[in-house]
Amino acid sequence: MATKKLYLSDHICTDFRCRVVYEQKEIEESRQLQEHFRQHRSPIELDLRNWDLDSEQLADLIPQFRGWTPGYILQTNGFQHDARVVLDRDAVFDPDAVEDCSSEIEDMIRELGEQGQYIIFRTYKLFPHCDIVYIWSIGEYNRRKAFYRELIRNRYDDCSCSSDGRPDSSRNSADFRRRVF
Repeated sequence: MATKKLYLSDHICTDFRCRVVYEQKEIEESRQLQEHFRQHRSPIELDLRNWDLDSEQLADLIPQFRGWTPGYILQTNGFQHDARVVLDRDAVFDPDAVEDCSSEIEDMIRELGEQGQYIIFRTYKLFPHCDIVYIWSIGEYNRRKAFYRELIRNRYDDCSCSSDGRPDSSRNSADFRRRVF
């Protein structure tokens, strides 16, 4: 099966569209989504794919995120967290750290099932120390996509934000915090 490109926003925003995972076809077909991402920022791309462990340089294919994780958005959209590999504490900003533990990641994928499709990414930050490779699977994303999107829409539908992703200054900030956090 081919790689499926998934897109999500990488910034804090109260607009529900920033909390949804989109497929490439959805963005291509929607001028409204294209305009939304043009105003905010280009979405982050993640690959949902079968990982051919024999022929690929695993470390080169894993995206890396410093200071934040797309895991919360994936979970909110019905994806399933399957595994994680904690990297060496001394290698927190070392780009080769993933390569050093690639055999451990490969073992984890074999244990989960090589025929499955997975999203794999690395999240790292210095304080508090966090350097982890996460493995996610499709979970209920395809089957219950509309359900999860409606939940997200209901949570964020009355919030608004400016084009830079900050809450609209005309709104009461305490009211905003109560609804979003």
